[in-house]
Parts: sequence; structure tokens; C-alpha cells
Amino acid sequence: MFADEKIVVSSNCTTGGIAATLRAIFPMANVVPFPLPADDNVVVTGLLLSELKDASIWVSIGRFDLANGLNLNLVKLPAISFGAFHPDLCYARKKLTNEFTKYHYNSRIAIWAFNNQIDTFDAVKLYNEENFKLAGYFDAWEPAVIHLKDLFKANNLSEKVFDRFFNKMKRTGVFMHSVNHPLSQTIVELVKTVLFSLGFDSSMIKREIVIPDGLMDNIWPVYPEIGMELGLEGNYVWRIGNIEIDGVRNYLDFTYQNYTQQGIFPMDLIPVTKNLALEMALAKQIKK
Repeated sequence: MFADEKIVVSSNCTTGGIAATLRAIFPMANVVPFPLPADDNVVVTGLLLSELKDASIWVSIGRFDLANGLNLNLVKLPAISFGAFHPDLCYARKKLTNEFTKYHYNSRIAIWAFNNQIDTFDAVKLYNEENFKLAGYFDAWEPAVIHLKDLFKANNLSEKVFDRFFNKMKRTGVFMHSVNHPLSQTIVELVKTVLFSLGFDSSMIKREIVIPDGLMDNIWPVYPEIGMELGLEGNYVWRIGNIEIDGVRNYLDFTYQNYTQQGIFPMDLIPVTKNLALEMALAKQIKK
């Protein structure tokens, strides 16, 4: 199976990594990466359907209905999402336009400080153990595990399959660049685990596979206080595009400037998911 066959790979930012893994496992196959289009993108959906018509296998994280009526094998992969390493990271929108910020990743604390016009010199002090604890940042592990397990279940993957994947990943330390950007070896292990669950020869799956990491342009740090709680090393070094930002103050200066350049004003920015406990803790600390 898969040798000398056309395999279409459809995912989000992990499309390239999944395709690279499959090429390494099945070097004789024709692996075609095709990022998964949005539901309302009729044009690109049509192009994907054209690509699938002569494919033998479709490896995808969604839009599974597109396989209906096609003579191919559908391999479902869960979209990896795990927030325990980066609980302060969130997406945010402009209130007036409902648009996402230019750089999609934002710090909840930075958003609150910007909206409340807290100078960056003072905002640095908000990144502390007390606030992280009150916000629930130190309690994010179990909910993250449950969420990831649910993603596996939603793709008809058993708890045994999940355990095989997760038990190996947690032994590696930090296996995510951000809440939804896995490291390259996390992608490799996901593909190998799912293939193993489908009955592939274990000797094929167990061999070491190394692929380029295509997601290193946006790396959110594991804050030192959170790292200590998890028994890991932490830092305050962000990578945003080709820019590396060292230190909370520098990050805040960059972020405030970025918001201003986008025409975002205080109180015009809202996190997609709110953390009221954090906001209450920050407000209380500022009043001290």
C-alpha cells in the first residue's frame, strides 16, 4: 500500500511536514501537498477535488465529505493543538473590523496592558508567578491533554493510539512551537502512530525519520515560571517571522508598536477567548 501511488496531503500549517514524512516512509509514492481550503472557498475546493480524482490516498485533517463518491482511501489525521506550554498565547481581533491582528499570536497580558494603556516599563511586572497562578496557567496541562485526546477521538482514533503518541511526545520535553504549531518530530510521530494503527509494518514505522522544520518562523516561548512548573527550561525569547525578540520589555515595545501601526487603539482589541481570572488579577495588581 502507498508504493507507486498518488497521495494527496491536506492540512493547515503542517501540510509540508506531513508530506515530507510520507515521502520519507514511502519514497516510491507521488506525494502531493495541497493545503486544506476553507469551507467557503469554492475555487480552491474545486482545485482540490480535481487533484483527488486520480489519487489513491487522501491524508487530511478535515473536509472529509469531499472524499464521498471518490475511489480513494481516506486517512484522517487530528490537527495537533496543545496549549499547556503556552497558556498566555491567544488570537485577537480588532473590535471595529473583526479582523485578526497582523501577527496572529498575541500575549493575553500584553493585550490587557495595551488596552488599559499601561506603560511597557510597568507592564513587564505583570509577567510574574502570582498572575500566572491566578490565571490558571499552572493548571493548563490536564485540560490540554483532554483536548488533544478529544481530537484523536473525533478522528476515530482509539485511546490506545493516543497514548502511544502522547507518551512518546511528553518524554521529549517541549513538543510544540506554539499552541497549534508542532515541532517537526511531533509531526513525524503523529504520522507514524496513525499509520501503525492502520496496520503498517512496525519495522517501517519505527525507523528514524528526520524532516526539515518548516514552522520555526513563529515560536512562542515557554515562560520560565511555567517551565519550572512543568520541569522544563523556559525563557522569554520570541521568534516572530524573521525577528527574534529577547526579553519581555522588548516584546512589549514591539507589540505596542505593531498594534499602533495597524491602527489599533486601546480597548479596540479583544482576545478570541477571554480569561476573566487573569484580567481580574492584572487589574488588582495595577491598583496596588
